[in-house]
Amino acid sequence: MSNTKNIFFISAVDGMSRSKQIAMMGAYLALGIVLNFISNYFSAITFFGTITVMYVYCFLGGILFGAVKGGAISGIADLIQALIMGSIWWQLVLSNVLLSVITGLIVYGLRPIVRSFELRLTISSILCLLFCSAGLTAWAYTQYTGLKAARALVSGWGIELTPYLTCVVWRLATQWLWILLNDIILVVILRSLRKPLGQLGFDMSGALGG
Repeated sequence: MSNTKNIFFISAVDGMSRSKQIAMMGAYLALGIVLNFISNYFSAITFFGTITVMYVYCFLGGILFGAVKGGAISGIADLIQALIMGSIWWQLVLSNVLLSVITGLIVYGLRPIVRSFELRLTISSILCLLFCSAGLTAWAYTQYTGLKAARALVSGWGIELTPYLTCVVWRLATQWLWILLNDIILVVILRSLRKPLGQLGFDMSGALGG
């Protein structure tokens, strides 16, 4: 039981004092709110939809602060932005939570049997694509927006699907690219900034090894 609990709470801030952890979490939360607002103004690319870096934010949150704390930060950041904009999609908020939770659990939980950080990140990203991007987010788009774009894509393939399955297919066909690019950015950030992060008190050995 304790081992299971540890997996949910293992993070890169375990060695910090409680006050410093709170300060770092507050700073990361503020960054998330800003990124959520900026994302609203990113351009869209034909077929693949709007450019996003929120995968990097949520994945990194799960790695730096662990599954539970990282998930809470990612969810609150999205919720605050949604409240300010006056449009709350609870499926998207929950999706952001799970992006961090899944990443934290896989990156730290699989470390004893999968040594490669990149491989663990790939496994978590596939799960995030299936359960978050093509799951909860597709559900949100079915009810709120995005259905028109999804139907335009699927109709071109000559198949008829329910609204939800239409959005699922649309998300699977487009979001793999953004997750891949966000993964590359994340690896570059962690590999190149490992020393500066260590100077701030983040212990990246649990995630990256070495």
